[in-house]
Amino acid sequence: MVVSVGPISSGRRQPTSKPYWARRAEVRIVRWSSHVFRRLGWRERIEPFVGYGAAPDVVSKTSPDHAQYRRVSEQGEVLPAWEGQDAGWVRVLARVMLSPKRRVLLRRTSVPGRAEALRAMRGWRNFFTVQAPGVTVTVEVAGHRYLVRSDPGGYIDVVIPSRAEAGWHEAVMTTAHGGQATLGVRVLGSGTSVGLVSDIDDTAIVTSLPRPLLAIWNSFILHEDARTAVPGMARLYRQLGSHHEDFPVFYLSTGAWNVVPTMLRFFAHHGFPHGPMLMTDFGPTNTGIFRSGREHKERSLRRLAQDFPAVKWYLVGDDGQHDPVIYRDFATELPQHVAAIAIRQLTFSEAVLAHGLPTATYANKAAEESVESPAVETVFVVGPDGDALARAMRERGVLG
Repeated sequence: MVVSVGPISSGRRQPTSKPYWARRAEVRIVRWSSHVFRRLGWRERIEPFVGYGAAPDVVSKTSPDHAQYRRVSEQGEVLPAWEGQDAGWVRVLARVMLSPKRRVLLRRTSVPGRAEALRAMRGWRNFFTVQAPGVTVTVEVAGHRYLVRSDPGGYIDVVIPSRAEAGWHEAVMTTAHGGQATLGVRVLGSGTSVGLVSDIDDTAIVTSLPRPLLAIWNSFILHEDARTAVPGMARLYRQLGSHHEDFPVFYLSTGAWNVVPTMLRFFAHHGFPHGPMLMTDFGPTNTGIFRSGREHKERSLRRLAQDFPAVKWYLVGDDGQHDPVIYRDFATELPQHVAAIAIRQLTFSEAVLAHGLPTATYANKAAEESVESPAVETVFVVGPDGDALARAMRERGVLG
């Protein structure tokens, strides 16, 4: 039996001591609903996302701090902690929710090659869930076990030490009431020099964001199997990966964590590379009612640069939101981490519905014009789909 030792952290600390009133109200509602459904006999189940990490041979002074986690044997004995650069690490991403007992017994997985088939299920089912805050979960990865706890929203976002080598690994997560899931973890090694960061909405999948009515239709009403992939994008990602022995793919989006299971099935069905998804949580924060999608993307890019200082990234997005500006600013600040920038141009109708103009916004146009200036010197290509972007990248010598 595994017992809790030392601090247990969710890794999602907020900077303010007194959260915004909407956040406090949300926390109370989540606790109340969790209490009610537990009394109805519902139990914890785990929805695994996709984790990532660094192998022990990846040396970085900015690697995550492991001090708050302790190794635990199967008998509950405290083992010596790894220190400094002696250990790699993995970031575990999942969510704990309450479900009827028959669903708790379902074993969910985010391991590559095991995605379920797309099914005729309407999107709203992903959002009507009962979160389970404060649940202790055992995580076993690379032969070692850790105890972590879900945060007030039911999320688990923790960094734990690991000696896993480069490649794909499985982390088994269990709860005290029998909930179990297998988390796919992508571990990067010292041989990883190039990777890809891709937006999702209107870059990989046609979601019509941020158009409120169509976004609601696509996210809540439309069946999973009725969604459409942007032509050629999966082919472009596979072509980029074919030129590198080790080519991680990360998906960075302002979409909610709720849609990750659907996206995993969608990407597998349409041939997109499997990879971690860095999403955000809908709802209020400690400082306001709405979260900033732009800040989420900027913060995530900087974290990847800190976690993997030797990796250059292909940054792929679209001109419907802020991707050109975000990528331009990142390339200006950290040019050593950018291999190239590729922006999908929305069609006339997509652009009009997205921001009211038939072309990209002025800010995006300015970013596109300045990104290849002598001050930045980053390869920048645009095109209406993946095949056009591939041709442009070949012409610029960044795709063989």
